[in-house]
Amino acid sequence: MLNRTRWSGKLYMLRRFISIGEELLQEHDSWERDIEIDDTARFQGKVIKYVTMLSTIDDVTKSLQSNYHTLSECRDDLDALMEAVNEGKHDPSSVLYPCRQGQKYIYPTADIVQYPHFEAGLVKIQKSIENQMNESEKAAISNWKKSINSSGTSSSRGASWSKNISEGLAKRRKRGEETRRYIDCNFILGSVAEVERVFIAPKYVLSENRRSMAPHRFEAIMILKLNSRF
Repeated sequence: MLNRTRWSGKLYMLRRFISIGEELLQEHDSWERDIEIDDTARFQGKVIKYVTMLSTIDDVTKSLQSNYHTLSECRDDLDALMEAVNEGKHDPSSVLYPCRQGQKYIYPTADIVQYPHFEAGLVKIQKSIENQMNESEKAAISNWKKSINSSGTSSSRGASWSKNISEGLAKRRKRGEETRRYIDCNFILGSVAEVERVFIAPKYVLSENRRSMAPHRFEAIMILKLNSRF
């Protein structure tokens, strides 16, 4: 997900504004720069309402930034948020009223999703429900199909199968047929947070006292550090 869905940062900023609001207004008159601050009750009420709404969805925003969060897991988080938004956007008593960010950020076909059919296809592959893909999704994801060699089988292998293969094994093979049609794409994550962590990690390895480290050693350490879960 793009940085525009980092609602946690906005939440913490507004919480800080509320906590220092009175002091900020007191110091405003002494500022040399001509900066206007809206101190009306209407504005303060909108800030408090916005903070309440962002606090409600903070669990989702934190989950989107967790380690190794796949695209399908991110989609599950946003689907849960989408259900809450759809329930609350027409209810004046809801903290999510009136939320209009669904089509812009949350829905599978949101404005920030550049290739919705491709993304939907990848999500279904990661969930092992490829048989539920529609024709548009199949076309968008067609380049991710396994070749015959990559699956470890050949066109002539079927003829050499023994006739005494157990019925249970045949059923298992049939159930896995759809999954084997596509490569394993669980390495595709749904958030840029993981990439940013990769950019930050080198500074903890290549410290001031280790500047003379050989490039190949640095590369090996980084590979081990960032792939420790495997």
